[in-house]
Amino acid sequence: MFVSGEVQGLLKRLKTVAQEFIHEGLPFNLPKKKIRMLNLIVERLDWNSTELSSYSSLLQTMMRILGTSEVCGITDNCMKLGELTQFMASSRNSTALNIAWDGYRQTLPEIQPSFIEIIDIINNVAQRGGYSDNGEYENSKFEMDDNDFMVAIDNLWDQIKPFYQKLHRYAREKLMETYPEVQFEDNLIPANLVGDVLGQQWNNIFDILKPYPDDPVVDITTAMVEQGYTVDDIFEKAESLFVSLGFQKLPDVFWSESMKVRPEDGRNVDCRIPTAFDLYSDGDVRIAMCANVDMAQMLTIYHEMGHCYNFLAYKDKHIVFRAPGNAAWREAIGDAIGLSASSPSYLRRIGLLQDNENDRSKINHLMNIALDRITKLPYALIIYKFQNDVYSGRINPDDYNEHWWNLRRQYQGMSPPTESSKYISICLLKCIY
Repeated sequence: MFVSGEVQGLLKRLKTVAQEFIHEGLPFNLPKKKIRMLNLIVERLDWNSTELSSYSSLLQTMMRILGTSEVCGITDNCMKLGELTQFMASSRNSTALNIAWDGYRQTLPEIQPSFIEIIDIINNVAQRGGYSDNGEYENSKFEMDDNDFMVAIDNLWDQIKPFYQKLHRYAREKLMETYPEVQFEDNLIPANLVGDVLGQQWNNIFDILKPYPDDPVVDITTAMVEQGYTVDDIFEKAESLFVSLGFQKLPDVFWSESMKVRPEDGRNVDCRIPTAFDLYSDGDVRIAMCANVDMAQMLTIYHEMGHCYNFLAYKDKHIVFRAPGNAAWREAIGDAIGLSASSPSYLRRIGLLQDNENDRSKINHLMNIALDRITKLPYALIIYKFQNDVYSGRINPDDYNEHWWNLRRQYQGMSPPTESSKYISICLLKCIY
């Protein structure tokens, strides 16, 4: 979304040439895709050096605060985000989960000023480019009118909503049985009980929600541990899958420069969101994450590798043509690969699953996928709607928390576990990065 000053200079020169070409008139037989790409060059937003510097500094401040913040008082040692993520995935102590959820969100007063400044910068750049705000600019990439785009998204959610409501109702009943000491609001689930530091996906509480507890399930974490898997082994298995599909092996720089696990030299690194990078230099693609040996992390690795192979597929194209067709394309590639890697047939092929499935174990497997995939959808919708409301100014900073939790109640059916835990600090960063 935001690129270096050098690349910005190149894009400005391209924009000037494209404007001249368009003003001289386009050949009637010029392919539609090329016309669209020319328009994208012309409409690309111009960031000046001051804006780029300010944005980068503010974003780094937010990431540093979130990456180095610690929650103390739960175990003998204070926990940063990586440890906290693992703790919330495994703990079934509601009091400890309250402390963990609440503690990490106390960073909001520190990062919200930076967030507000970033929104102002982004909106100013978009308005200078002829858009009402950055939300309108981002939506324009989907080649739909703003209203049509909103209608399309809401229609898609309406199709998914009945299934999600059934899944939510089932999960709520099971969680109420597991945590009788917790007060549940009407038809809502406390967000700290779903095993995720964001309250975004629920696969970490599969042990609570498993439909057939006495039947096996496709969870190959135990098999990986027993076979002595390392994080590098998972990455190599992912590469082998792509090679079997006809792709080339990853370049050496991927293996030497990617951050696959948390560094042991004491450096503070941002492990919040696993990310794939295209450095636009002769196939230089990398991944930055702090992976562990478990099934969820394995699927994330396959997903991020999908991004890398997507980058490599376009590495010989001009820089203008290396961006995805729209914001959904790259994630769709990653998810398609991730789902393939979770299939029982693939897991049997790589020796991580025994051939002992029955109908009940298949249902267990499908529930596990639903808890990982279906539960993410309302959260993604909330992020999108919150972004647009922030960009447009429909909500002011004093109302961010209230608006965020209103959306979570409406679409996700979730409530903050305590009054003080309404802070949304992690999500503010997710909204702009």
